[in-house]
Amino acid sequence: MPRVGQLGSGGNRSAGQEENDVMRDYALNAALSRDAAGGSIIGRLLRNFMARRSIATLSTYDDHLLRDIGICRADVEWAAELPLTVNAAVALEERAASCRRRRPVAA
Repeated sequence: MPRVGQLGSGGNRSAGQEENDVMRDYALNAALSRDAAGGSIIGRLLRNFMARRSIATLSTYDDHLLRDIGICRADVEWAAELPLTVNAAVALEERAASCRRRRPVAA
């Protein structure tokens, strides 16, 4: 799994900018690691923010691909509107699973 905020190589970045970016990435990853065991509010909000970014990526997919995944555009829009205190990716998965359970099986 890629680290939070991994930087691409290249560009005209000064050593100071790269150091700041590396320190920011380290701090974010450290917060996620600590939160995995403990459960701090900051870590949870950070995880939820990252999940929200993943949901934003889903909104760029076409409807056919979303259907293949098992969700629809309305589900993605619903998840994007959830408060930051809720992990949108987990909520979207739970909503999709509940819809699959209710859907009749085709013969």
